[in-house]
Amino acid sequence: MRNFLERMLLRTEDIARKRGTDHPFIFLNHCYEHQNPLRSYGELNYRRLHKVRKSVDPDGVFQTLQRGIHRLGLEPGEVNKMEKIEL
Repeated sequence: MRNFLERMLLRTEDIARKRGTDHPFIFLNHCYEHQNPLRSYGELNYRRLHKVRKSVDPDGVFQTLQRGIHRLGLEPGEVNKMEKIEL
């Protein structure tokens, strides 16, 4: 099922791009693992978010404690590389 969903999403994105009906914004709750919804805020805003994150959470505590696969500072697929903190 996972492979089917990935292929379907890629086909849908491709068709939308070809028709000119795609949009760069990706809603966080509706995105799939290979997508990066945080980058859809635009490069300037994405860099600003990183700057704020580094000043507020320099040790990445909230990155580690946050659930989900889309975290600021991580590209899709990098979440598994993070250390897990036991509470």
